[in-house]
Amino acid sequence: MSLARRILALSLALTACQTVGPQSMKYGRGQYNQTVQRTDAEQLLLNLVRLRYRDPPLFLEVTSIATSLSLELGTGVTGNAGGINTVTPSGSVLYTERPTITYAPLHGSRFGS
Repeated sequence: MSLARRILALSLALTACQTVGPQSMKYGRGQYNQTVQRTDAEQLLLNLVRLRYRDPPLFLEVTSIATSLSLELGTGVTGNAGGINTVTPSGSVLYTERPTITYAPLHGSRFGS
């Protein structure tokens, strides 16, 4: 692999690593916050309709959001030793986010607040 390709691969890997760890909070926290706020508003509207038709309301509270982040980097080289000698470098970057969201129904004094 040429020096230019090595430098390119290293710079891509370092750029990808910047979104994992503490930097991921900068991008993920606000999106989770907006989504929870929007779905709370939708839940309230649905329960107002339920009350209108005398159905019992049900509120689910998001009690926790835990996210697992992973970053996998891979490189490879394939070659052909037949008639024409060729070498083909390859690379891959895989970023995965696995959120776990926990809900709890609201009852009693927590229901009214």
